[in-house]
Amino acid sequence: MCDKQMKDIESLLKQAPDPPRLDHSRREVIWQNIEPALGPEEPRSAAERKATGTPDRRFRWLVWATAAAAVLILALILGRYVILPERPGPEEPAASIAFGEIQIARGRCTVTDPQGREQTVAAGQSVGVGDILSVGPTGGVRVRLHDQSEIWLCEGTQIECSHLRSDPGPTLRLVGGELRADVTASPAQLFAVETPTATLNVLGTQFNCQVFSNLGPKERLTMSTKNIMQRAFTVLTVLSGTVEVCGLNGPQTVHATQRSIVTSSTATVASVRNPQYTQQWLGEPGSRSGPTIPYCLPVALHVLQSLWVYDVEGQQSHHVTDFLGTPPRIVARVAADLALIKVGSLIQSHFGGGMGGSGKALVDDQVLLVNLRTGAKIVAPSLQGCDPLYLSMSPDRRKLAFVGSCGAGQESEQGVFVIDIESAEITKRLAGAIKTRPNWSPDSRWLVVSKAEGYVTDHPLVLIDTLTGEVVETGLKGAGAVFSPDGREIVYSSGFARGGSWYQGIPSTGNLFAAPLAGGPARQITFIKGGGAVLPDFSPDGSFIVYCEHRREKGRPRLTHHLLDAKTRQDQPICEAAISDAITWLDGGTSLAIAANTSAPKDKVAVRIVDIVNGRATVREVSAATGDLPDDLAQAGRQFAERLAVIGEALDTVRRAEDMHELERLVRTWPQIERSLIALADEVANDKDTQGPWQALALTKLDFAPYIAYCSGESGLSLEQRVDRIVERNLNAYIPSVLSFYCKEHSGLPSGLEALARWAPRGGRWQIDHIRGGDAEVIRRWFVVPGADPDQVVTSYTLVDSESGQGRWVIQSPRLPSGRIYKAVYNVERDGRGQFQIRHDVQAVE
Repeated sequence: MCDKQMKDIESLLKQAPDPPRLDHSRREVIWQNIEPALGPEEPRSAAERKATGTPDRRFRWLVWATAAAAVLILALILGRYVILPERPGPEEPAASIAFGEIQIARGRCTVTDPQGREQTVAAGQSVGVGDILSVGPTGGVRVRLHDQSEIWLCEGTQIECSHLRSDPGPTLRLVGGELRADVTASPAQLFAVETPTATLNVLGTQFNCQVFSNLGPKERLTMSTKNIMQRAFTVLTVLSGTVEVCGLNGPQTVHATQRSIVTSSTATVASVRNPQYTQQWLGEPGSRSGPTIPYCLPVALHVLQSLWVYDVEGQQSHHVTDFLGTPPRIVARVAADLALIKVGSLIQSHFGGGMGGSGKALVDDQVLLVNLRTGAKIVAPSLQGCDPLYLSMSPDRRKLAFVGSCGAGQESEQGVFVIDIESAEITKRLAGAIKTRPNWSPDSRWLVVSKAEGYVTDHPLVLIDTLTGEVVETGLKGAGAVFSPDGREIVYSSGFARGGSWYQGIPSTGNLFAAPLAGGPARQITFIKGGGAVLPDFSPDGSFIVYCEHRREKGRPRLTHHLLDAKTRQDQPICEAAISDAITWLDGGTSLAIAANTSAPKDKVAVRIVDIVNGRATVREVSAATGDLPDDLAQAGRQFAERLAVIGEALDTVRRAEDMHELERLVRTWPQIERSLIALADEVANDKDTQGPWQALALTKLDFAPYIAYCSGESGLSLEQRVDRIVERNLNAYIPSVLSFYCKEHSGLPSGLEALARWAPRGGRWQIDHIRGGDAEVIRRWFVVPGADPDQVVTSYTLVDSESGQGRWVIQSPRLPSGRIYKAVYNVERDGRGQFQIRHDVQAVE
């Protein structure tokens, strides 16, 4: 640089204002920004610098001064200052533009500013443009934005606060999880949400948006946009107003009570048939657990059950509501004040008549959402016609998965089913007579379940993508698997020594194993001699696992709860367990509650609280939550049971009339039962206003509705329909059952149908449903159609095909008054233990 140039620069510098002083660290940051443009990267050694002619660090100020002078000259020429971009150090944070304010923060929630500094958020804290909000697996955050819009961030959600609504560009970037928004109306300013597969443009509306990327937080930051798009789903549900969805396939308008699912290549819109669930019953994020514990007590055995809630902080219990039927089971805690509860049907007893604990269920089990504060109930949708064996609710509270059957009669299917509560749609995701519970991944996308059919010991574990239907083989053998809270591994029962003993479909001869989903060997984590480790349940923070040890002592099951440290593998028994125990974590991993449905004696403890200190568990019994009932509730329960017993006797009458083919008696009696049940329902429902004898009972017409519908259906059957049903029942249930008993006694098939019909009424040490082997009057009618005289006709059915060597019978009925002919095919086989098994198929031929 010549002397004249240096003098010009000095003159300009004298006229310029003093620059801000830079500390060494900030100067280094700026140097790193401009150095690549000035030349190659500085070699590491002095020798290399000398060989290449690169200046040493002490000479950098000359280059710095030259660059600064050039920039300053340019600024003066343009008539304004040019500020070099710099990264503020931790001692001088850059002022951020207020994006919104945290109103509610639950669980683990953090905010990361543009400089990468992370801190825990709290109510009242300000959030700036460019900040990233992250919500943990059990948290929830509500934010009020600068335009007064409100958003909820649900569990496992991450957003970037990109721009103010008044500025161009997306308002939010939803990286993963679920966002619920109530956006204020502003026709002139768009509220835009950017996701991996779409941009949502909103003027003012209520909507929910979920992003399923199948990626963890770290993977989201490292994977390319293209790969994220290929694996991501955006699910938008609009509750009011409209939202424009802009994906690769172009824009589409989504209206209220509609849902759009957008991938990298597709976009679909469908109706949401159950928007009231989303609006009223979904619950606030981060409020699934709390200081209250629901538990059930019997009011009248097998007939009437009472739901209570124990408040840990107030150390008091209060009565919530009541249920008709067998003891209910708490399927899931939906929110602090909401629970999903499965209520068993009233049962017509096999033994001694009336209502009992073993026999014929009158209706399908009810799955209800219950407000634990007010006692309000609604029926979970789409379960009509389904028979769920085990239910599991997704963490986002929008889907139910179950194993069991769905459909009626010949169209019934078995497998793993998923119910979308909002759309009221049911989808079969895996076929088979599966007997173990499916469990959800933390992001509510995947299920893990054993695909084995029946009660067996060989259980291949599979993962089911509930969005695409893809079934992924894990290569692992086990049952009863659950995901860890971070979704990176599964824990399951495995190493089964033998069958013959199961608990909730899982062989009780194994231990718990853990396996990473990314690949790698499984490792055993419990070491119970003889096995029996089942039903693992992670604490929300993943630090502990509670599981149940199931073993048999003197032919009877015995259950013990264990606490396992997920890191150290320290295992300790907690307390004895009951069949119907429900586990509720009260916080991240230091306190949990064990609630059991109780029966006599009255002093049995219903709730235990387990405190975990330094990895050790101590149990305290809750004295306020025992089997004692208030006097008014106990008295009302006794009176209710007496009234219901009268209806039970009438049900025994119609059952006997059906067994004896007394059709006219059936026609008279069913309407009487229906009227009696409606009258009882009205009395109980109206007593809340009239202060009558039932006012202590918290029952509504919703509780009676399935039973009234059942009685109404029976009352409406014609004589022809009753004949059809009796014939179908006999061919489907009684004849194959008695054929099985004959084969067991004689080690083979009878010579023909008449031989079986003559043998059956002679008696035997067997019972089928409510009919014992010596009840000849009823048994003879199994083999004749209604209207035929069993004293004159041995059987009304014809054996149209028989292959004794193959163990196959084909039986056909005469033409019935309805015009139908029923055909039944029976295949008799021996299993591996030499026992006779009968497979049968009954169809009606018009």
